[in-house]
Amino acid sequence: MSETGWGQLAPYENYGRVDDRKEDFLVISYNEATSEKYATHKHASHTMLLARDPRVLWDLYPSRAAILMQMRFDGVIGFPGGLVDPGEDPVEAANREMVEEVGLDLTKHSISKDNHITSFFNARKSLVLHFFGLEVTLGEFCDIERRNLQAPDYGSEVLFYYSIHQDI
Repeated sequence: MSETGWGQLAPYENYGRVDDRKEDFLVISYNEATSEKYATHKHASHTMLLARDPRVLWDLYPSRAAILMQMRFDGVIGFPGGLVDPGEDPVEAANREMVEEVGLDLTKHSISKDNHITSFFNARKSLVLHFFGLEVTLGEFCDIERRNLQAPDYGSEVLFYYSIHQDI
């Protein structure tokens, strides 16, 4: 591959490259995704951090929720997460990635299997994706946002964070 700025992450560029199509993804259950059937494939875990937000913006737009997202070093916008390391399960990886990329304090908030939303298999990339959702209060969300800049991966894997206020 030509130099793309992936640096030390260059061996994993194939998994993070944005060239997927909807038909590349097969929805599978968490139990199937973590079974022997998919044990030889790479796995990745990502988490959406969400806080219900009852505010109305500019007296016009109901906010309803704040969602934390990030811009990766390669300019791609998405949810915090990454590849599952050898010996980890998807939940452990989701927690590790939230500590590394967001600075999440696991003594206050942690992801469990109950937070699992969906899993997908991408045969073309031989990749199993796990998506989790973690709901916190709006005050906790703001505290987490304030700590983002101290996260270990800020400035290397993560360029910046932003919260989206959605009408969910």
